[in-house]
Amino acid sequence: MSGFRDAVAVVTGGASGIGEALGRELGRRGARVVLVDRNAELLRKVVDALRARGCHVTGAELDVTDFASVERVLDATAEREGRIDYLFNVAGVFVIGEARDVPIEDWRKTIDVNLNGVINGVVAALPIMTRQGFGHLVNMASGEGLCPFPGTAAYVASKFAVVGLSGSLWMELHEPGIDVSVVCPGFVKTPLLAKPTGMHNADYQAWYDSLKPIQPFAVTPEQCAERILKGVAKRKHLIIPDASVRPFWWLNRFSPGLYMKAYSRLTRKARRAMRKVDARAAPQA
Repeated sequence: MSGFRDAVAVVTGGASGIGEALGRELGRRGARVVLVDRNAELLRKVVDALRARGCHVTGAELDVTDFASVERVLDATAEREGRIDYLFNVAGVFVIGEARDVPIEDWRKTIDVNLNGVINGVVAALPIMTRQGFGHLVNMASGEGLCPFPGTAAYVASKFAVVGLSGSLWMELHEPGIDVSVVCPGFVKTPLLAKPTGMHNADYQAWYDSLKPIQPFAVTPEQCAERILKGVAKRKHLIIPDASVRPFWWLNRFSPGLYMKAYSRLTRKARRAMRKVDARAAPQA
């Protein structure tokens, strides 16, 4: 199934960014695609555009944090199409701010969408794929799921969890014939990056400027989607779609202490610029 023709693929977060690009590329390759997203209006536009290109695609409004809804959509897809070959758990949110500034509500939302959304997809898909005796789970993590990063602790926590979850699933499901891939992109030009869920005591431009060392390695969602599908076709467990991740990952693997010291020095100035501290409001000694 390396060409994906006639494969049945469900993509969460399918109305924008990497999810939309995956849906478009899967459709171009002849897959039968189900795009799901909580933004019904945007999803409808994407589905209509892909159908106009001759793609076999349907859409379903869905909040990935609602397990009953996820289960209902996957069960309906399996009943209608006869199977589910691929589930791409892509939906996610992004919060910027140091841990001391991010309110608990945004911590919970980040974990709920980025981690629990993946878990909901996995738990709903596994009975279907187990009955079939085949299937492929593709979970979206991040380069920040392979090495720590300042200013996005909530996001890092959620993506580290997805990497660990995917590793455990691969070990459990490998013999039953169900493949598991985890995707760890770095700098991808998506709406998620351009418009984060929350900015807390942080200046977006200062944060964005702190990424200048890796910006030359940035990829488009379309490039990312092509590389993801290349890795999925090869049944790779870990898929890193862009070059910006590997140097940091290798350094963190071989010398975590050196990585954290080096990265802290590089980002110290940016982190100071990110914080909007009013000295006049500080308590006086």
